[in-house]
Amino acid sequence: MKKSVVLLERPIRREFDEPLKHEVETVVVEYCSKAGVKIVPRWHKTDPRLLLEGGIANFLVEFGPEQFRVTAELAPLAGLLDNQKTRSKALAVIDEMAEKLRV
Repeated sequence: MKKSVVLLERPIRREFDEPLKHEVETVVVEYCSKAGVKIVPRWHKTDPRLLLEGGIANFLVEFGPEQFRVTAELAPLAGLLDNQKTRSKALAVIDEMAEKLRV
């Protein structure tokens, strides 16, 4: 059974639009390639939501009208690695990316 964990939730600072969508794609590819992580990004057809599919974890990035949220869905194996240290590292990377995107 997968475990869902909200890693980041805060007021959004920038309205979601096409330029932001393209910036998000660029930043995600950049960070994943630096980390050597294979992620498959999939945008929702109508909603401003991006699913990042990975091996042992998926990340849902949601750009609401008022909130920006990143949720991790952890496979059972990843759940074993879910601790404060790994969450802190993940949050630091996510926060760095969000700052770069100004969201």
